[in-house]
Amino acid sequence: MNLKLETHSLKQQYPYYRRNLVAFVADVVFFRVGMAFLDSAIVLPALVRQLTLSAPLVGLVSAMGRGLWMLPQLVAANYVTGKPRQKPYVIIPVSIGRSFTFLFALVLFLGLDLRPLLLYGMLLVWVTIFWVCDGLCSVPWFHLISKTIPPDRRGRIFGLGQALGGVLAVGVGLIVRYLLGQQGPPFPVNYAWLFVLGGTAFYISLSATSMIAEDPEPVAIERLPWRVYLPRLITVLGQDADFRLVTLVRLLLGAGGMAAPYYVLYATEQLGLSREAIGFFLSVQVGASVLFGLLMGYLHGRAGCKRVIELATFMGLLSPLGALTVPHLIPTRGTAFLWAYALVFVALQGVMSAMMPGFMNFVMEIAPREEGPTYVGLANTLGAVLFIYPLLGGVLLEELSYPGLFSITALAVGAGLLLSARLREPREMQPRHLSSAERRSATEG
Repeated sequence: MNLKLETHSLKQQYPYYRRNLVAFVADVVFFRVGMAFLDSAIVLPALVRQLTLSAPLVGLVSAMGRGLWMLPQLVAANYVTGKPRQKPYVIIPVSIGRSFTFLFALVLFLGLDLRPLLLYGMLLVWVTIFWVCDGLCSVPWFHLISKTIPPDRRGRIFGLGQALGGVLAVGVGLIVRYLLGQQGPPFPVNYAWLFVLGGTAFYISLSATSMIAEDPEPVAIERLPWRVYLPRLITVLGQDADFRLVTLVRLLLGAGGMAAPYYVLYATEQLGLSREAIGFFLSVQVGASVLFGLLMGYLHGRAGCKRVIELATFMGLLSPLGALTVPHLIPTRGTAFLWAYALVFVALQGVMSAMMPGFMNFVMEIAPREEGPTYVGLANTLGAVLFIYPLLGGVLLEELSYPGLFSITALAVGAGLLLSARLREPREMQPRHLSSAERRSATEG
């Protein structure tokens, strides 16, 4: 009887739950496939290395992707606050940003490799437009999830999406291995095909987003003018200790970005592996995303966000430690070494798989209902500090060495692992997903 009442209540509160769950999962799946073709830790650093020998310029591409996704989110958060519908503010910027993926593919087909700096500049243009547009849509996208999917079932979106996307992305790794190998097309046509395939997956993801059903909601609060909105952000940061702590843990874990673009270069330039190893590492990484997608979704459902974040920080520490130790533990560069070094990218995938079910769910679950966009936007804007890390990593690499860079990365991420133990699980706090007034009433009662 209680189960029937719970199911009836669920249908009333989330009338399009099943349809939207399928749409969100498909969105995540094909976005994951698209990003596998254009992986920022494996594929793009290898592309940039064809154009320049400067380590900071390699890191700049990854840095811009991180920063440009996060910086626009405060603008988006204030703009969409109080809007009866969120879906249009997802569809419009995504349509613009993903179209430029095909335009950059055309640039590569035209053979501008004869002018490497020009091609590098065009790559930065694509990175800018793609990630700014994706950043603008991310706040309404997360708010759309909070409106249409029950809190305890959101982990299924990220878990199933990453797992199914990982299954498909195993094939992506094989395609990348062929295109970038000796039997594949010449440079830069090989990378042009990667952008075509990635753009196609992005558009399938966009089609899934368009299928999401959303009822208009009453406008609970009006959009605040910036002179009022900015002080409100400072208030949130100053008064919400849980928000501050999870943000600090995220920034320390994000220090792993100092080394992330350089693991593949270390393997091919210092450890003597062939360029075909790039496709192998990608296959292993996306294969691991199947496991981690299921694991993170299950862990979130069973134990909550805190455990997911703790696992993420542990995995984040394994990547630099693996890069430091594997070359010494396995001195020969055979199959055993290849598989052992691939664990560096497995651990990277563990961190990426935890971001949505761990950090973003944590923020959504501690936020008062009417301030969800503000919390998400503030969290990701503060996270824009992460864009510095790949640039800093490039500078450290030129001043020190690969082992020096990996050692500093391990120290920073290790500090994040220690701090993650101090987080409180949102499910054990006061009632979630209530307005501020409802929370006060529940607490007083």
